[in-house]
Amino acid sequence: MKIAFTDFWGMFIPNHNFFYYMLEDIYRDIQVTSPEDCDILLYGPYGKDHQKFDPQNKIKIFVTGENLRPNFEECTYSFSFDFDDYQGRNVRIPLWFMQFDWYKKDSFKNPEFVIGLDKIDDNDYIQNPKTKFCVLVNNNLFDDRVQCVHTLSDYKQVECFGKPFGNWFYGESKKYELFSNFKFSICFENSVAPDGGYYTEKLIHAKLAGTLPLYYADEKVELDFNTKSFLNLNDYSSMNQFADHVIQLDKNQEEYEAIVNEPLFNKNPDMSDLEEIKSRVKRMINL
Repeated sequence: MKIAFTDFWGMFIPNHNFFYYMLEDIYRDIQVTSPEDCDILLYGPYGKDHQKFDPQNKIKIFVTGENLRPNFEECTYSFSFDFDDYQGRNVRIPLWFMQFDWYKKDSFKNPEFVIGLDKIDDNDYIQNPKTKFCVLVNNNLFDDRVQCVHTLSDYKQVECFGKPFGNWFYGESKKYELFSNFKFSICFENSVAPDGGYYTEKLIHAKLAGTLPLYYADEKVELDFNTKSFLNLNDYSSMNQFADHVIQLDKNQEEYEAIVNEPLFNKNPDMSDLEEIKSRVKRMINL
């Protein structure tokens, strides 16, 4: 089978990424070629090169970790965060799922680091002493994040990292290391999907570093995660009420530990979850 990739994120390596290894796992004999020569073209939301190719002439699979839904006039199938399978044309592979090292590769360059399944409940980051209050790592200063930082900063300093602050750094491993020093981390999603399901790397990085995540996502997040293990702004009537709960937890170690020690998942992801996704992909593509 000949596959190709286009319009993906920066530093994407066509023969070294989750989708390549998943398709290799399914079909065994695959070859990365040019978009012109391939049987299956996987394309992301970061360009328009895919528009040169008609889905009537080759299989086009839209792949997104962004809050975008597939346009089936442009694609044959999709891999997305969407709960809707669009009559068998979409397989749900949320971005958070790809933060784990399913294929024992440690790194794909981007992401620079993926964490082992055996490190979900306990790892060096979780064990690291939390000596600081709260952190934000972000390059997009949406209003809700700014408001949260300002509101909590009236109580204690919130340390901020990213391009807007002049201290941006690259790499998931560095993010885990940084987070591991803090009791709380602000990790709001960029946006909320109309029908839910848009959950990215943010909650994974925060929780698996041992912080108590200060999160923002829709109510369907309970379908993926144990909502007792983090605070969700969506559950509060105002930012002030949200911040008041954070401050209360900071002052009460027992209450704080009750939440931070809750597992992120009601059932940890395991290889059976990957096998289920592979089965759905194989049924969908049907080659």
